[in-house]
Amino acid sequence: MLPGQTWTSYTGLWSSIMGPVGDAEFVTNYETYMRYDGRSKAKTVQQLIDKSKDLADTNTPVNPARIKGYETNVKSAGKFKSDEVQSIIYEKMPALTNTVEQTMIKNGVDALIYPTMSCVA
Repeated sequence: MLPGQTWTSYTGLWSSIMGPVGDAEFVTNYETYMRYDGRSKAKTVQQLIDKSKDLADTNTPVNPARIKGYETNVKSAGKFKSDEVQSIIYEKMPALTNTVEQTMIKNGVDALIYPTMSCVA
């Protein structure tokens, strides 16, 4: 751990680390991938949002929370080089990695097994 850091510094990893980085890179990654995938008609995230909304009154609607997430991604597009995201990538993530590694070494732990989501599958 870095001086002054505790495990409580890492509560809410989604909102403080994973979310901002994932949101900032999603649009670019999705649209780059879709340029090479001929199966989908949605080549941009905005097209994906529009097509998802078109399914609202069908037998196969898209979860509204998923659509809201895509809309958040669109708003965050282009922020990958922002000071906030760069700080997360080059400061917070390495500090977290170091904290986990040092804690594992200190406690003689060779592996961690944990759920990737906090909800039932």
